[in-house]
Amino acid sequence: PENLEPPKERAQQPDAVYEDKTNEDLAILYRLSGDYNPLHIDPKIAPRVGFQKPILHGLCTYGHAAHAVLKTFGRSDPNALKSITGRFTAPVYPGDTLITKMWKVPAQSNNQEKIIFQVVVKERDQVVINGGCVMLWVNNKGPQSKL
Repeated sequence: PENLEPPKERAQQPDAVYEDKTNEDLAILYRLSGDYNPLHIDPKIAPRVGFQKPILHGLCTYGHAAHAVLKTFGRSDPNALKSITGRFTAPVYPGDTLITKMWKVPAQSNNQEKIIFQVVVKERDQVVINGGCVMLWVNNKGPQSKL
């Protein structure tokens, strides 16, 4: 399996760091994605399943990570995003500040860039996405939409 950890020699020195505070109301907004699990909104349900309070949707956390990488390395162009992967390791609560640490590493193709990332909640100094990897198209050399 591919190693998606930060490069050992640079683990404490990411190439870029992006900080973004989540909004307290994001869990309400992300219900529009079709995920109506009460774990994300009901303060009575969350403790029953082991959380302090309602947790933010994983899709939202992923979105924050993708935004950080695209803004930093992808010219803020959503067409540059080829793929994103990562492993959730802890919950994010609405209102948490997310710090996305990013390392540019060699990609297998000349028309792509590979960014390894890790997302940490600033308030708890806790990794919430580990083993993250974004593949970016360089100069929009990826497949073009026919829409």
